[in-house]
Amino acid sequence: MASLLPSYDGLLPYWLLVVSSMAGMATTAAFISTENGSKMYNGPTASRQVSGLSTRLFGTWTSLAMMIRIYAAYNIDNKVAYDICMWSFVVVTAHFGSECWVYGTMRLGKETLPAFMVASLSYAWMFAQRKFYIT
Repeated sequence: MASLLPSYDGLLPYWLLVVSSMAGMATTAAFISTENGSKMYNGPTASRQVSGLSTRLFGTWTSLAMMIRIYAAYNIDNKVAYDICMWSFVVVTAHFGSECWVYGTMRLGKETLPAFMVASLSYAWMFAQRKFYIT
């Protein structure tokens, strides 16, 4: 079983796998029910905007992020893979931030705060550790 895990020093590759598995669950949830989209996009202007289509688009976008992060976990020393993965967290953080503070479709709470925190902390970790993995 250990041979299936990334063979790099440090915890970041393993964290990327954990985050990827969470993205896999979010992707599955998005394709099962629009209710999951309503939980995430729960702001005052969201009720008229959350639909089956928007929820499935979010699921598709999340599955792409999942694939990027899995690839980076197994190729953490590859500059391009590392940078694309790191910037994917920037995009997610910017998306969540704009939905909260610009568009009003999200409220920070028990459904949304963990995703916002994971994205922003993962970016910060990757930024801080870049020189350790990319030489």
